[in-house]
Amino acid sequence: GYIKVKKGIERFVEHGVVFTGDTEETKLDCVIMATGYKQHCQFVDPSIVDLRWHRSGNDVPLWLGVFPISQHGDTIAFINFIQSITFLAADLQSRLACARIKGHINPPPLKEQKEYMEKLRKTMCTQHLDRQQLRVQYGAFYNYYKLIARWIGCYPSFSLLLKERPSAFWHAWLTNWNPCTYR
Repeated sequence: GYIKVKKGIERFVEHGVVFTGDTEETKLDCVIMATGYKQHCQFVDPSIVDLRWHRSGNDVPLWLGVFPISQHGDTIAFINFIQSITFLAADLQSRLACARIKGHINPPPLKEQKEYMEKLRKTMCTQHLDRQQLRVQYGAFYNYYKLIARWIGCYPSFSLLLKERPSAFWHAWLTNWNPCTYR
């Protein structure tokens, strides 16, 4: 048989599909939908952060995967917009967003945010051979959770634990600390 790449399925019918712009059914044995993975948010002004579908590349220019790297970075937050290991990323990101919007934390200057994003992008491109759809997986590293936990102040500390909850100290001492469980 033959494989033909074609875009724009308008609807499925009994023995195939009708493609966008066609009036006739195209008979098919199989449909393989290779959609890729590209986040987009058409309603956000591209001058704040470019998340249009037709932007070049799949980079998500968000500091810590949450805030636009722009002067508007403290007015909008994207929760769970990057690929992460667990749902707990959304919890940590939400807490980070609330702390930032309330003014409890101040991110580094825009230049440092951009440098961090570029370093992260290089890491992703090296790990995934610069595959566009995989550049957004930086939430798949334990250090990502550790970094956010430190920013919002929930990173475990033996000295704080000993001071505030001495009865829990031995439990913490004998337990593995997993960044996915920082709460």
